Amino acid sequence: MPRDRVQIEFERLFEQVFTMDRASVDVALDVDDRMTDAIVIASKANEINICGRGTNELLCGIYSFFEGCGMLFSITGESFIPKARLMEIPEIHQTINPSVKNRGIRMHLNFVQDQSFFSEEDFRDFIANMGRMKMNYLLFHMYNSQEWFPFSYRGEQHLDLELGNLKRKPLPDDMIGREKIRTKQIWYPREFEDITDTETLLECVHDRYLDMMVYAREFGIRVAASFEPEVVSEIFEEKLAQWSDGERTDRYDLTTDWQEGWSGKKLADTSVRNPILKDMAVERALSLYKAYPVLDELHLISREGTSFQADSEAEYMEELKRLEQSLGLEFSKEYVAELHGVNEDSGRINPKAYPYWTVLPGVSYMGSVIGALRYLEFARDILNDERMKALKEKAKLTYVISLYSPNPKTMELVCRYAGKVIPEGVRFDLLGDYGARDICRQMDGWQPMLDEGTETGLISWLEFDGNMALAQGWTRSIYDNVKKAKAMGIQTVYFNHWRLHSLEQNAQLAAKTCFDTEKSYETYMEAYVEKLFGQERVPFGLLAYETLEKATICCKAQHYNVGFTGDWVYQHSTDSPGYRWEELLHTARLFEQAEQYFRQASENNESAGARHGQYMADMCRISSHHLQAVLHLQRSKLPLMGYQCFPVSQDGNWPGPEELKNCVHEAYLALEYTYAYMKRYSRWVSGSDEQGQLAHHQLGMVEPLEYHLRTLEDRYKMSVEALIGEDDYGQEL
Repeated sequence: MPRDRVQIEFERLFEQVFTMDRASVDVALDVDDRMTDAIVIASKANEINICGRGTNELLCGIYSFFEGCGMLFSITGESFIPKARLMEIPEIHQTINPSVKNRGIRMHLNFVQDQSFFSEEDFRDFIANMGRMKMNYLLFHMYNSQEWFPFSYRGEQHLDLELGNLKRKPLPDDMIGREKIRTKQIWYPREFEDITDTETLLECVHDRYLDMMVYAREFGIRVAASFEPEVVSEIFEEKLAQWSDGERTDRYDLTTDWQEGWSGKKLADTSVRNPILKDMAVERALSLYKAYPVLDELHLISREGTSFQADSEAEYMEELKRLEQSLGLEFSKEYVAELHGVNEDSGRINPKAYPYWTVLPGVSYMGSVIGALRYLEFARDILNDERMKALKEKAKLTYVISLYSPNPKTMELVCRYAGKVIPEGVRFDLLGDYGARDICRQMDGWQPMLDEGTETGLISWLEFDGNMALAQGWTRSIYDNVKKAKAMGIQTVYFNHWRLHSLEQNAQLAAKTCFDTEKSYETYMEAYVEKLFGQERVPFGLLAYETLEKATICCKAQHYNVGFTGDWVYQHSTDSPGYRWEELLHTARLFEQAEQYFRQASENNESAGARHGQYMADMCRISSHHLQAVLHLQRSKLPLMGYQCFPVSQDGNWPGPEELKNCVHEAYLALEYTYAYMKRYSRWVSGSDEQGQLAHHQLGMVEPLEYHLRTLEDRYKMSVEALIGEDDYGQEL
């Protein structure tokens, strides 16, 4: 890492914090790889000495020193808390050894709120801010349709690529908050809006990501990238049969109807035992590194909730026997019996809103566990390829196999044997649920793998995408999750997220706890809230975050996917039987209670964080608006489903005028709450993530609800005309 980044950061912060001339202070900033301790800070009048075992440790020492002087570093920016700059150097003596070695962020890069849609300026700011929070690990995850590195195989090029999930739909000039979105017609990365050619877009996004990786390395941040070797684009799926001489010697059954139905997207139906798929995966890995030669780590990650669906019990048992031979395992009778066990969740909500990519109620764990073991077999074979071994040796890369299986029982069953499967020198990272709280609850089940000596990484969450429309508070859950990881000896911890704004408290707890797990949750939260709101307002601030976490947990437990992206809420998660109205109202009230606490913490307050408190108050208010909108949407939609009239574009058995009138009224209320969401949120929109969220809500909630209301109004008019005659229609209304 260039020494100038150390100097730039120190001198920039020194000017913000102190009144004296920098030249009048004796400053020593040193790297010494012989140090026993990672970071040593010693300061007194006119003297500052900071030493780190490496350049990243030195930077972390600089940030720790300035935190001690009153700086607050956030994922969205920084602020100096004291009302006046300091006139003298404080006496600080610290010796620091970070609790977790690798601590950082996993970027999904697939939604309109994440870094794939950031302007370059916002992307750079994000990297700098996470570095200043003493995070030192950044992973670029590339889904198959967002695989931003050039790849060709047997003359076929992978160009089935797209950014985000809004399909380049134009934003109307009259949308609420349109002036806050700094693109011309669509929401897109600002510099790429006019690019429609996929090859040109691939080149531009690749260059952007490479520049960001290089920039991250300036801060001493370890850089990783991952792809899904199980998944190929449709062009390659079509060619696989030809390349295999038209013979399918193994079932192409990894894709299930459930997965395709949930996603609405055709997934390649391939077998991980196809030697051509393995060869293609190796070539993709080599191409990924060639495109990004600054990588420290290369990850193979499974498809989200990968599965193996057999036609019969005999076929499942046959595949288990094959896996025993291939992996050198011996499954006990008790283990096989557990695989036959079924998920006993009541499953009271509709399957589209049920925890996705996982084991449905009444279904056994055979499919998910065998699918995961087949994936581990596949990943192991890829890494054992001579080309991969040569790359690792030449580039000094760390290889990682990651399992994305969001079902606790599945993960527990896989971890009983995973330690015997993962190759030596390869880390195994686990993504076992959708949220820090639920991951923490299952981690004891990972112990057999750790007992085998397998180096393990934890992938957790700053937010859950199923609640993307809502404020989310996971502070205590994140603290418990990291604390548990440290106690188990896990030294790589990183967090999924899409947005940045409104997640400041979650990112703060993640960074602080990874850096030092010894301090209590209360210590971290009280210090954070005091810096934001001042000592007198600490009780209100703590109540605000505590109540927000209660609301967040209710959403995850009772309203799965109530705030998902796109038109998901309108089309799917509110299908029959829908969310329970009393639970929606209860959670809405929790958000409103959190709002009041945030207002009490920040109103008539001159502290540095008062404005942020008002922002969080409004985020809680619009969360209540969204839940109210969903409540009224269901009251309009569910009766229509009973008449087989939803989607409303179809010509179903429409109810009479009186019932239709009620549906129109409920649709009107749903739209009014959505307009209220947009109006209040648009007051705050600034960064790329917020612009993306505003655009998403316009295209995913406002426009579907406007269409819904217009269609029902027309149907109501038609039904009245048919009943009383066209001449009397206006008088009746």
